[in-house]
Amino acid sequence: MDENTSLEEDDNQLKEQVKELKKQIAQMERELRKSARFISHASAIMEAKTQLSRSLEAENIKQNKYMDMIVTNSPNALILLDGENRILLATRQFFKLASVENMGYVQGLPFDEVVCKTFNEKSSGILSDLVEKIAKTREPVEVTEWLEYGENREYYTVKGLPVREADTIIGVLIVFFELTELMNEKVKAEQANHAKSAFLAKMSHEIRTPMNAITGISELILREEISPIVREYAMDVKNAGTNLLSIINDILDFSKIESGKMEIVSAKYQLASLINDVIAIIRMRLVEKPVHLVVNVDCTLPNSMAGDEVRIRQILLNLMSNAVKYTNEGCIHLKVRGEKKNPDEVNLIFEIADTGIGIKEEDIGKLFGDFVQFDAEKNKNIEGTGLGLAITRKLCLAMGGDVTVVSRYGKGSTFTALIPQEVREYIPLATVEEAETKKVLIYKTVEACAASISESLDNLSVQNRIITNDDELLSALAEEKYQFIFIRSVIFDKVKGVLKKAKFKGTAVLLSEFGDLSLRKDVRSIALPAHSIAIANVLNNVEAAVNYNENKNNQIRFTAPNARILVVDDIATNLKVVEGLISPYDIQIVTCMSGKDAVYLVQENQYDLVFMDHMMPGMDGIEATAAIRQLEDEYYKKVPIIALTANAISGMKDMFLEKGFNDYLSKPIEISKLEEIMGKWIPKEKQIKVRETAAEKKTGGDAKTGNPRPSPFRLEIPGVDTTKGLAMTGGTETGYRKVLQSFYKDARERLPLLETVPSEEALPLFTIHVHALKSAAAIIGAAGLSTLAAELEAAGKAGDLETIERGLRVFHGDMQNLIENIGSVMDDFNGSVVYNEASRTEALKRCIPLFGELSSALEQMDIGVIHRVLTELEDMPLDAKTQEIINGVSNAVLMSEFEEAAALIAGLQAPFLKVSMMGQN
Repeated sequence: MDENTSLEEDDNQLKEQVKELKKQIAQMERELRKSARFISHASAIMEAKTQLSRSLEAENIKQNKYMDMIVTNSPNALILLDGENRILLATRQFFKLASVENMGYVQGLPFDEVVCKTFNEKSSGILSDLVEKIAKTREPVEVTEWLEYGENREYYTVKGLPVREADTIIGVLIVFFELTELMNEKVKAEQANHAKSAFLAKMSHEIRTPMNAITGISELILREEISPIVREYAMDVKNAGTNLLSIINDILDFSKIESGKMEIVSAKYQLASLINDVIAIIRMRLVEKPVHLVVNVDCTLPNSMAGDEVRIRQILLNLMSNAVKYTNEGCIHLKVRGEKKNPDEVNLIFEIADTGIGIKEEDIGKLFGDFVQFDAEKNKNIEGTGLGLAITRKLCLAMGGDVTVVSRYGKGSTFTALIPQEVREYIPLATVEEAETKKVLIYKTVEACAASISESLDNLSVQNRIITNDDELLSALAEEKYQFIFIRSVIFDKVKGVLKKAKFKGTAVLLSEFGDLSLRKDVRSIALPAHSIAIANVLNNVEAAVNYNENKNNQIRFTAPNARILVVDDIATNLKVVEGLISPYDIQIVTCMSGKDAVYLVQENQYDLVFMDHMMPGMDGIEATAAIRQLEDEYYKKVPIIALTANAISGMKDMFLEKGFNDYLSKPIEISKLEEIMGKWIPKEKQIKVRETAAEKKTGGDAKTGNPRPSPFRLEIPGVDTTKGLAMTGGTETGYRKVLQSFYKDARERLPLLETVPSEEALPLFTIHVHALKSAAAIIGAAGLSTLAAELEAAGKAGDLETIERGLRVFHGDMQNLIENIGSVMDDFNGSVVYNEASRTEALKRCIPLFGELSSALEQMDIGVIHRVLTELEDMPLDAKTQEIINGVSNAVLMSEFEEAAALIAGLQAPFLKVSMMGQN
């Protein structure tokens, strides 16, 4: 190989190496560019990472700042505790609660140490228990009690929550919720409720006090021998008062209406009595309306039921009264029927249909709402609260029943009340003996009434026929024999000739409207609306059924001449009413007019029973009872004390029992309740069962001879409606004179206390005095003075001294004049013109043996004879001075001062014997 060839080969190798090196260099350049790009990207990533870290750090700072702001500015007080119950964090609201400026004052301190400085001892203990309970249960805990804080009485409730890290409790978060505003609202609501209760108590007292006179004096009237018409009127007044009270009890007690809580008291009652009571009330309300009341009662219904008679009566009265209000002509029809529910229970169904204004279809669904009245323009003259139907519905539902209504606007409505009742005995309401043998004609009466009577007779399985004219009557009597004919009393005289012509030998029964004065003693009658009970009694010849309003409670069941009762009331008239109601029981009665006197009398005497009024000036009935119960002897702990009060709102009975009373009797006093109370608490060994009726004992004449007493004279007192006063106090001048004497004494004692305008401190006592005079003045018939007293009483309750200042002078002057006028009449009792000579001589003749009998009885301490003779003497037409001495004798006997009583009688006997001897000469 030559040199050139060798060089060429070397050159080629070198070129190949250079070429390879270039490739490598190019590859390295590519790698370097790639690395440069990676380094650049990595640098960008690192820069981004750095920027992100900075952003995250800033966001964390921002979030922590926001979190701190949220926590520290939370509207609730918050505390975060560590595992050792030391404060890590707290909100500004807690700083205020703990009275510190910032976190530095509480951070790291034990929770108990801070809380004990913040809340009172009781609340601190509750919070400490909360933290311990969270540690044990590892669950949230809420404090339901209201925690009290600070002198300003702020209130909080608290919730504690465990703070967890994984499954470990590392702390506790406590949240305080402020309830001060809510508590203030609660206090306001309680104060408003208390004010409402106080208002209801006062309103109840104001309404029930006059009702006490109405029902009490009605009872006294019914005990006298009076005509059937007067008895019917008096019984209707009493029934009206009694039923009005049952309604007042619910209307006044708004809390029962608002809460829907109705007290249902089940007791045995007679369905016939309930129906008659309702009819007696409603027919009085229809006297001035051209509306006929018709009643149909299913005679097969059991009479002896068990349920809440008062509530059922109220339901019926509400529905019937509603029909009366909205019916101006036509008819109101009451149907009473039943459906047997099970062997011991029946669904009573009361259906009341009327021909009144009716109800629009769109209003029916809202009919039973509270305070709802419809068609305001059409019914603008109709009074009412709109509560009647709402109360009725609630009562029915409370007894397991309901009320439904069907109505056609402009045509009338039908309300149906269904009430389940327990059956005590399956004795039907009414049956007619030998009904298949009796036939009845119904002659020429109102079509609706005739149809109703016919339906009732069909229900009694008695054949009957409606006759519309005289010719038809003659024809019917000629064709068949009828035992009875029912005729409207107002046309009886016209029909007598037809009956005589037809030689009718049966019984004519008069159908009498309310207030009908054409009744005859020799003709049977039924008071419309006639229904199966009254009709059956007439067909069975039951005399008592002629007047189904006869007082059921008129017959007393026992006397107790050796029993002693104390009656406490600050109103003299109320004492007279109670005395009158108790007097037939031959019980020794002591009265007083203050709680302080009652405590004294109970300490000085042994009473079997104490009736204690509630609202009295000075020491009231509750305070007096507490004072008696605190006395040492065991007798004072056990003597029966009965609360006697007009405040008959819900819950009062329980309150009285808690205050040491044994029982409760509401005013107006219902005689059956009074007898029940006395029978329960007077020792049984002192009770004597009565065999003769009250009517046999109370003949209205001399107790021995039965001769009528001399007619009383007529009083005339300026400023007093004595006729009204007589009626309000029992209808006899003897009773009226006693009440006048009580008023005279009471008014004279109170008048000096009403001479000047009272200070604000004396205003309550002033109001009590004018309240007492208002009630008493109304009862004696001094309506004008009673009105003035009512205005002063209202001003006293309102704290209106300006009105009192304007009216007190006139009132004081009028009261002074009235006292003087009554005083002059009382002086006339001693004078020469009060009685005619025959009456006076007769009275003296009858008094002389009574004085002798009383003297002997006083020597022997024969309480029964003493009480009987005193009762006869008190009813004598004696002058005021003599009556005052008799009253002194009575008071001395009641205080067991028999020697003092005998001395008073001895002083009376001498002048009466002298007068008697003069009369004989």
